[in-house]
Amino acid sequence: MKLSDAEILQDFSGGSHEAFRCLFQMYYPKVRAFVHGFLKNDDDTDDVVQLVFIKLWKHRGKFREVQRFDAYLYALTKYTMLNFIAARRPVAFTEEVEGLDTASDSTPEADLEARDLQLKIDMIVESMPLQRRTVFRLSRIQGLANDEIARRLGIQKKTVENHLNLALKELKEALQLYLIMLIIWVKHGH
Repeated sequence: MKLSDAEILQDFSGGSHEAFRCLFQMYYPKVRAFVHGFLKNDDDTDDVVQLVFIKLWKHRGKFREVQRFDAYLYALTKYTMLNFIAARRPVAFTEEVEGLDTASDSTPEADLEARDLQLKIDMIVESMPLQRRTVFRLSRIQGLANDEIARRLGIQKKTVENHLNLALKELKEALQLYLIMLIIWVKHGH
């Protein structure tokens, strides 16, 4: 007789290794695909996925109260991956993140979503080649004009424009991928 998801979660929260195996088999492909979509490295992906399932096992007692396991697993996966990335390489947060605290008409949820989006942008920018990253920061964070950036870096204005175009294209593609993966995660939720 096949157990329902709720029964599997109940057994899992009680410490059942068989229930954990069932959850692992059901969710491993989704978790791995999601993480690999960001990290693009099999070894790092496997490390993060392993951490996610270790955390699940360690905190199994909490699942008596969890209403939507897939939403909890998504959040756990996302934050485990972000922590993994942050631990491996420092991410320079922009002034825009600090400004979120002063938004008086926003909700805590909106602030969290804005911080999450800013973190993703910062991670993408941090992974860019040095000159592209420098041009992007001078333009978008410091607000310098393309002529001024070209003068400061000793490069042509056209080179600055090319770097900005490539940076914006990279950000757009990465954020679209994130949105698609989020939609897939939600659609395939249990």
